[in-house]
Amino acid sequence: MNKAIKYQWSDVKRTLCIYYSVIILVVAFFFIVGMLTKNDGETYSSFNGLEMCTGIFLFVVGLNSFKEQFFMFLQNGISRKSIWKSRVVYSLSLCAFMAVADMILMAIGGLFHRIQPNLYFTSVLAGLYQDWFLQNNAVLVLLVKFLMFFAVYLAAFCAGYFITMLYYRIGRRGKIALSIGLWGVPFVGFPLVDDLLLNNRASRFLLEQMFRLLGFNVGNPVPAIITFLAVSIILYGLWYLLGRRAVVK
Repeated sequence: MNKAIKYQWSDVKRTLCIYYSVIILVVAFFFIVGMLTKNDGETYSSFNGLEMCTGIFLFVVGLNSFKEQFFMFLQNGISRKSIWKSRVVYSLSLCAFMAVADMILMAIGGLFHRIQPNLYFTSVLAGLYQDWFLQNNAVLVLLVKFLMFFAVYLAAFCAGYFITMLYYRIGRRGKIALSIGLWGVPFVGFPLVDDLLLNNRASRFLLEQMFRLLGFNVGNPVPAIITFLAVSIILYGLWYLLGRRAVVK
């Protein structure tokens, strides 16, 4: 299993270097622009949403992490259970690493803001719970930020990997139906039925539940962390069910 984990890390290493190289270049660009306009009191530069970029990146990594590695592991005599275990450990370590890396980049951005006040480096996730973060001590804030980033990243990776496994297991008709359903049901079918038959009651109910699960109603990030971790655990279980009888196609 250790060899499988090391291989997955070696496979993603180059992609990680490219991703963070781009992020660093973008941050450097904003810093240079801020320094050039430092005497202009009405001009400022802002960089926010780094964690959103990382979440999308991990979702895409998950989408592209199954087929080739699955074939290679089976050919090298690694059992499906060991593949699943190695994937779980790899995903946990990858998301933890990227959460720490993003927090370091955000801290560097904060230093840039102190050097040049017209530069702003902000977190979208932290901004959603700004009052809670301002009311608590620095150690607790750092811990909760890490857990929040980690939970979101893990859910994104797990979702991407689950989707690619699901597409791999179902047939052509199932793939067509799934592709249509993923977009058609939530964005067309459900809103239409809810508007015509339910007077938007279902949408309001789902929105209220989402606010509770993400802690928006109380301004606390802990419910969101628990929700995203719970989603990841459920997806881990679905990974196992989809992978235990998967065959090479």
